[in-house]
Amino acid sequence: MYTFWTYILLPFAIIKLACRGRKDPEYLKNIPERLGYYRAFKKKFSTFVWIHAVSVGEVFTCQSLVKIIQSKHPHKNILITTTTPTGRQVANDIFPSKYIEIVYLPFDVPFAIKKFIRYFNPKVGILMETEIWPNLIKLCNKNQIPLSLVNARLSKNSARRYAKFPRISRRMIDQLIIVATQTRQDAKRFRVFRSKMIHVTGSMKFDRETLESHVKHGVQLKKKCETLRPIFLAASTRPGEEKLIIDTVVALRRIGDFLTIIVPRHPERCDKIDRLLQERLIKTQKASSATKIERITEVLLGDELGNLVAYYHACDVTFVGGSLLPYGGQNFMEACATGKPVIIGPHTFNFQEFAKEAVKQRAVLRVLNGSELTRTATLLLTDSITQQQIGHAGLKFFQSKQGATKKTYNLLRSSLTAKD
Repeated sequence: MYTFWTYILLPFAIIKLACRGRKDPEYLKNIPERLGYYRAFKKKFSTFVWIHAVSVGEVFTCQSLVKIIQSKHPHKNILITTTTPTGRQVANDIFPSKYIEIVYLPFDVPFAIKKFIRYFNPKVGILMETEIWPNLIKLCNKNQIPLSLVNARLSKNSARRYAKFPRISRRMIDQLIIVATQTRQDAKRFRVFRSKMIHVTGSMKFDRETLESHVKHGVQLKKKCETLRPIFLAASTRPGEEKLIIDTVVALRRIGDFLTIIVPRHPERCDKIDRLLQERLIKTQKASSATKIERITEVLLGDELGNLVAYYHACDVTFVGGSLLPYGGQNFMEACATGKPVIIGPHTFNFQEFAKEAVKQRAVLRVLNGSELTRTATLLLTDSITQQQIGHAGLKFFQSKQGATKKTYNLLRSSLTAKD
């Protein structure tokens, strides 16, 4: 029945790509790959290790795993598949090696998945976080491709959806040779659908390396300011949150000279945010076109892709979005890694266990609404001692959680070496 519906819905999926292409032309590129058709010139070698990272976050997360695989198996080639154009672009930026191929994973339709498998002939497959597709798993199993799910997480909502189709879910998840979860809570939810062992390795997001180029970019961003103003960063914001953040900008205006940087989760939304700021008579600039941040500029819009870590290094205080409204929260760990104080909202179910622990240790500060965000941001921007204490606690928390990549590799090692 599932496969029947994939064929029925396939035309609508293509139409959805076309609609997205109106706002972001990148969605219109390489559409044949989403149906399993790859250009002949792309097949430069026979891929051995295949990693699927759906978008930007997963691409950055798998960076440490790619590095350890390349160091332990330098003769092996790697295929990285993504789903989003931004994920593909970032993958091309951070994986320049000639031994790494980057393409789109096809839709979960049998003919497309079969073409993908025939063309690339992967010997080992690694899925990142939550990418579980019935036909993909079934056909990999049929073709004797060991498939693992690593850095896995399963929210309450996702678990409820899987529970509606228990037979499909159990058969699908049991076919994975390894399931390695981020937290004990994730493992508990997966056990409902899996009879085999589940490993808890922690999150590989804590093992992400800071590129020197990002640090330098952050320093350069600071130098663009005519005066060294304290910087408040609103990172990975989602629709509806910017209005609340703008209230904070207006409040900060009354107590001091601050610069706010807003970096939406999807940079193409910057024009809409700019209009909201203009309605409140707030002077703005866009980072992509700013050679100098003017003295009168109150808000800098981060419309550049892949520079979020640089903004973390440039700022003094960070609010990590997707958490003021019920989106589930974005990754706050890489912000903690910079040693700057971090604020999160009440909705962090995407990182529930880590967020709960971080708040308990006062490694991050949680706010419940826009008013509390204003008060907490004001406190951290004006109280250097509290700013340093929270920032140091966040960095210590981040460092205490490192090591998941090594644990994950040790689980994968037998499947990697079996094909030598």
